[in-house]
Amino acid sequence: MQGKQIIWLGLLMYGGCLIASQPMLYQWVDEQAVPVFSDRPNEGKTATPVILQVPQTYTAPAQPLPRSSLSMTTTTLELTPTAKIIKPQHEATIWQTNGTLDVSVQTSFLWPMGTYYQVLLDKRVVKTSNQAGQFSLMNVDRGTHYLQLHVYSADQQLLYRSPALTIYVHRASALFPNRQSKK
Repeated sequence: MQGKQIIWLGLLMYGGCLIASQPMLYQWVDEQAVPVFSDRPNEGKTATPVILQVPQTYTAPAQPLPRSSLSMTTTTLELTPTAKIIKPQHEATIWQTNGTLDVSVQTSFLWPMGTYYQVLLDKRVVKTSNQAGQFSLMNVDRGTHYLQLHVYSADQQLLYRSPALTIYVHRASALFPNRQSKK
């Protein structure tokens, strides 16, 4: 019997500690008829204890995302700097009479200061510039050629190499110089 009494006494003491640990709030009205709230009762005034209710909280259960009948596609951001030849296109046939070939370069990244570009024709450097954009290659012979772009840093380290493009150049013949170009 005495064991039950000790358990009850322990539970009462624990409950009293819980009640004592609850923050208390008191309310009274001051001389200017303004309501005052404090955690200590005002001496000499009638302070009414305010019972604070435990705030209600609610956590919604996780809901699965609705399945849509539309197919979702993902987009991958290209974080790797690239540069490519956009004109002429791969396997393009160029009809010209004067041997000039215009090459357009596009970059997807702001390269560091001092970066320079080299256009290679059949694995030989034919143009070097510190700006991407338009390059004019002179005296390009007729036949099959390979174009490639290299990007170098200021300290001559190769930063990027574009895929090689194959192009076909047609030029006026020395035997038939008045032959009209096909467009």
